[in-house]
Amino acid sequence: MSHHIIINTSFFILVCYLGVRVVRHLPVGRMWKWMIFLFFLISAENFFIHALIYRLGYLDDVPKWFSLGLSVAQASVIILALLALGRELLFLVCSAAGRLWRGKQPVPTLSVWARHMGWSSVALCFLAVLISGKGVHNALQIPQVVEVEISSPHIPPALDGFKIAQLSDLHIGSGFDAPWLHEVVERTNALKPDMVVLTGDMLDGRAMRMQEELAPLNGLHAPYGVFVIDGNHEYYISYSDWLRYMDTVSGHELLRNHGVVLPVNGARLGIAGVTDIQGAKNWVGPDLDAAAAAVSGADYRILLWHRPNQAELAAMAGFDLMLSGHTHGGQFFPGNPFTALVHKYAMGLYDVDGMALYVNPGSSLWGRVPLRLVVQSEITLLTLRAEV
Repeated sequence: MSHHIIINTSFFILVCYLGVRVVRHLPVGRMWKWMIFLFFLISAENFFIHALIYRLGYLDDVPKWFSLGLSVAQASVIILALLALGRELLFLVCSAAGRLWRGKQPVPTLSVWARHMGWSSVALCFLAVLISGKGVHNALQIPQVVEVEISSPHIPPALDGFKIAQLSDLHIGSGFDAPWLHEVVERTNALKPDMVVLTGDMLDGRAMRMQEELAPLNGLHAPYGVFVIDGNHEYYISYSDWLRYMDTVSGHELLRNHGVVLPVNGARLGIAGVTDIQGAKNWVGPDLDAAAAAVSGADYRILLWHRPNQAELAAMAGFDLMLSGHTHGGQFFPGNPFTALVHKYAMGLYDVDGMALYVNPGSSLWGRVPLRLVVQSEITLLTLRAEV
């Protein structure tokens, strides 16, 4: 069973639960209850609807307001389900506390709660809209700048203070357009980095049909270059279209299982990148050995790899720093702790067998869920520091 079937089935079960525990108790007529339930069902199957549109070949033609609106509705349903589960837990706690307090005598707690199920369900719906509204507001903001220092005895003194700006998982096309991206580029350039890297999942759609939306990326600049790798999303619709687009972009170097060695103040800085594992299906999968060989003569070696889960292999290959994305840090609860359970390296800075690994939680959002709670999107500014 594919993960898409599992996700869609899970959302269907979630909506059925909401139908029984929330919608059924709303103080409205039966017809309105069925309409609300149908709205929840359509909203929750956001992924299925967009996957169907994609298979029919019309994803690029879907209006942004439709995609964003459906995604916001799905976010509200997710938050509502979490609140409803919280209410269930509160019922259980109150019931257990009542039994302890009254001993063997009847406990009226659940019956008292049951009389207020209708209005508590209304309150939960309003609270879900408020929380998801805040989450959507956070998600649509220009990403914050997060400064990170990478200190290591492997960093030559000549590279001390070298700055790298990292953008990851922009997902242009899934609700984000040229004006938003222009501001991201302006904020990135204002940091005056020595190098800019984009670590995958740049877009959702056909690149050659999205040139106007992607155009602000042409404004990214840095003295030592702008380097790009692909993520899994570049392969989903048309990877050949993505490659044709990259051929039209001047000043951006796409690293596909290779790298370059740059002279920096007398030191040799190696920057390499590998393709995403998704490319192994129809294109070229990651070749770590080829990427390592391309920068074998460097004094300090940086690897761009979209998914962080193979960091140990990168360390074994002799890289000093690996920059990744993909996880989005979970974006919102319960995605945050769940991501930490599923991914060994969920977000932030890690030491992996002596190699530094930084996982950017996303400069934008994952696909069709415009929600950011707790974990914010970011532009990462990494500064290399030589340990004396």
